[in-house]
Amino acid sequence: MIGMIYGHERYAIQGVQNEIKVVKDMAANHSKSAIVKAIAGNGIITIVKTIAWVFSGSGSLLSEAIHSLVDTLNQGLLLIGDTRALMQPTKKHPYGFGMEANYWGLLAAMGILAFGGGLSIEHGIASLKNPHAPENLTLALGVLIFAIIVEAWILYSVMKDVAKTRGDKTWWNHLKNQPSGTMTVLLEDLAAVVGCIVAALAIGACVVTGDPIYDALGQITIGVILVVTGVVLLWRGRSMLVGESICSDEIRDVRMFLEDQEGIQRVTNIKTRQLSPYSFTLKADLVFSGGYLASRLMDGYAGQFDSNSDPEKTRELMGRYSDDLLAEQAKRIDEIEAELQEAFPHAMYIDLEPHLREGYSVA
Repeated sequence: MIGMIYGHERYAIQGVQNEIKVVKDMAANHSKSAIVKAIAGNGIITIVKTIAWVFSGSGSLLSEAIHSLVDTLNQGLLLIGDTRALMQPTKKHPYGFGMEANYWGLLAAMGILAFGGGLSIEHGIASLKNPHAPENLTLALGVLIFAIIVEAWILYSVMKDVAKTRGDKTWWNHLKNQPSGTMTVLLEDLAAVVGCIVAALAIGACVVTGDPIYDALGQITIGVILVVTGVVLLWRGRSMLVGESICSDEIRDVRMFLEDQEGIQRVTNIKTRQLSPYSFTLKADLVFSGGYLASRLMDGYAGQFDSNSDPEKTRELMGRYSDDLLAEQAKRIDEIEAELQEAFPHAMYIDLEPHLREGYSVA
């Protein structure tokens, strides 16, 4: 039992060290890259849209300026979350700070919902009551076309980065397991592209019909898009904070890997939890083959039971054999954990437990 406890403690420590390395490598190449690109792009777009709104007075452009400003501020929150997720584990937080990314992502989602969607809808309703014809529509349309190009480039860049790590997963499963920062940037930029198109159509309708009501309707539509985006991100953030398992394909692969290990008869239960954007915990109950474990001790005990007829010595021998059998099982667990961590580097905290086979009773 001491060997088993020591093994689990050792792999917890190793898991912490591995997680720090993996998180730093992946964050540098993936989530942070996406967020920095989005901050730079949306910061420029916010300034350009604000200038165009001042000269045109278009409510749709104001909504888009608010949209881009909220996106920029939110992505700043995501950058804070990604940075804090890299903090080293402490005694108070032995599993690290990976969930910080989800927490700050949740705050960003609330910002999109309340400030982006709420302000746009409120201003749109006010514009419906007092319609105002926008001016300098050529400038407004030019700015929106520029914004669409920049937002589409950001969206393409992020999707290109995401595709590099997809492997043989389906796009749906791959996107579901993206870091909060990456998913927020993806959805925000998708909403931004759609919002710019809506604003352009609204202003175009004003030009064609001469009716400013379309500009107000454009604001409300953009607000609804932002509300929907915020709700989706809030729901996903809630699920991640409560605790999600890894995707079913990965669980299947882990089960197949364990069942292929020598000495394992069956895997009775697997539980996982996404601990951070780059790591997960894993607990599995394994049914060991007693014959396999005994075969690892045969050389050391060959002939000892046959040649011994003293009950006291037999009891002593049986006790020593039982201790060695438990130690051999603990050693095998350590070996499997090491191989499992090599095959699945994101499985940072592994807990493999021996389980009784069906029909066996200790009574």
